[in-house]
Amino acid sequence: MDLDYESTARREAWRRRVLILAAVAGIAFVGLLGQLWYLQVLEGGKLQEMSERNRIRIRPVAAPRGILFDRNGLALVDNRPAFTLSLIPREIAFRPTPSAPSASAGGSPSTR
Repeated sequence: MDLDYESTARREAWRRRVLILAAVAGIAFVGLLGQLWYLQVLEGGKLQEMSERNRIRIRPVAAPRGILFDRNGLALVDNRPAFTLSLIPREIAFRPTPSAPSASAGGSPSTR
């Protein structure tokens, strides 16, 4: 009888531990869902605006050196501006391109 009581007590203790662990995990999951809702619904517009402002950055970088010459006085390196242009297809306004001239409307383009 004593052995049966210990076994029941262990099962009850195990059940309490599992229940507490499940409750903690459930509360954490609800907290994560609440934070996700907060960021998406309440702060989404502000964060999207911040993202758009952060996307384009113009940073002028001054050349740290001038023209480099070799031992004979010939210029090896010169400072020239360099530009990088990145196009994002979804942000380009659609403009229909003029159609190519057809063969019946004046011949092929190579004969013009």
